[in-house]
Amino acid sequence: MIAQDFTPAADVKVRQRAVLLALLKQGPVSTLQARSLSIMSPASRCFELRKAGWQIDTERRLSADEHGRMTRCAWCVLKGGAP
Repeated sequence: MIAQDFTPAADVKVRQRAVLLALLKQGPVSTLQARSLSIMSPASRCFELRKAGWQIDTERRLSADEHGRMTRCAWCVLKGGAP
């Protein structure tokens, strides 16, 4: 029996935000990197972190994908914020 207040999507978002924040504390993170770690909507997780008080900038850069093709993607950069 599944509890009525169990929302797997919310649990996944919490985990993804924690993983993304840990990565951002180490340095800039690209959408390609985030997706390779099963964070399929990194822009949404960054938005949620911003709402929680974290200062995150988004930069557009040219990056190589997993096949070596150059593509423009977003890079999230942690500038400061919540403790």
